[in-house]
Amino acid sequence: PTLPFFTDLTIRESVILSVFVVNLVTFQNSYFYYKQNLIDYHLLKVTFIPLSILSYASAYYSSEINHQAIYVTLGIILLLMIIKLTTPFKKNYSNKFKNFFLGLSIIISGTLSGIIGMGNGLVFAPTLLAFRIIPHSKISPTINASIFLGSLFTLFGYYQSKELIPIVKDNINLSLSILLSSLVSSMIGRRINKKISEWHRKVMISILLGIMLIQTIIKIIQ
Repeated sequence: PTLPFFTDLTIRESVILSVFVVNLVTFQNSYFYYKQNLIDYHLLKVTFIPLSILSYASAYYSSEINHQAIYVTLGIILLLMIIKLTTPFKKNYSNKFKNFFLGLSIIISGTLSGIIGMGNGLVFAPTLLAFRIIPHSKISPTINASIFLGSLFTLFGYYQSKELIPIVKDNINLSLSILLSSLVSSMIGRRINKKISEWHRKVMISILLGIMLIQTIIKIIQ
């Protein structure tokens, strides 16, 4: 959502380019988190196939989907996630309750990933944190691995629609500048991941969701 504000790229071109860059960044992060044994492989194994299928399908058919409706839906989801993250945690949730919201977040995340290039970071990760599905220090490592694997299928969908190569080729300098800055900032993020508390993680994600909510509202108005 940020790229169209600072470049001449359309929303669709921005999505494709950002998914390409994010795939490379999360590959690097996943490698380092793998070495630190911070990835929750059980959750990754359970969620990988449905997220990947939804990412591929929604990317391939995204040109036929009403994006205005998608942004309205995203705005509602972001608002609900902010409310959930900023209200007191319940100490324990039943497995049925957790599995229901995990399944719902997978459907939403996979679909949004292919259509607007976001999903896992804005819906899946906050869900894991809000309902304490895995330890909070493992959320970022697991989400990075999930985004990397899922974005491979998203990129394949864009490749088959013959959009990926031309957009990356025409914006190679922009891609490299975003990639380099992202690699540096992600290195800093990896260093502080294990040092921050659950409360600080909630605050950081809530602020990010709030910013994305404002951008989404602007898109809806436009």
